[in-house]
Amino acid sequence: MTKVSGLVNAGTFVQLDNVKAGPTRNGAGGGLAGLSIGAVSTAFVADISATYSNNTAGGSTATGVTYNTTAANSAFGWGFAQGNQSTFILNDTTNSRVYRITLMIGASYNNNFISIERLL
Repeated sequence: MTKVSGLVNAGTFVQLDNVKAGPTRNGAGGGLAGLSIGAVSTAFVADISATYSNNTAGGSTATGVTYNTTAANSAFGWGFAQGNQSTFILNDTTNSRVYRITLMIGASYNNNFISIERLL
C-alpha cells in the first residue's frame, strides 16, 4: 500500500499517482466544505462509493464518472461542517487501481486532513 496525506486548505490538493483530492468550500460566505477529486495529468474513468459521518451517517455511489484535470465540485454535492469526516473508495477503471480517500474538515475550515491510499 502506498499513501500520502496532508493538512490543506480549499484550493490545495493532495496527489497520488494520477489522482488529486482537495477540500472545497460550498455556499455563500464560505459555507460548508466537501471533497473535490480530479486527475493530475490525464483524464480517467472511475466508480466511486463513499460514506460520511456527521450528526447522521450516510453514503452514495456513482459509476462511470470521468475525472479531468480540472477537479470536480464537491463529490455528490456534499457539504460538511468542522470535524465531520467522509471516506471514499475510488476504483480507477482506466488504470486498474483502487484508492481510499479520507477527508476530515478542520477547525474554521482550515488545515483539513486528506489522505489518499492506493489499495490496488
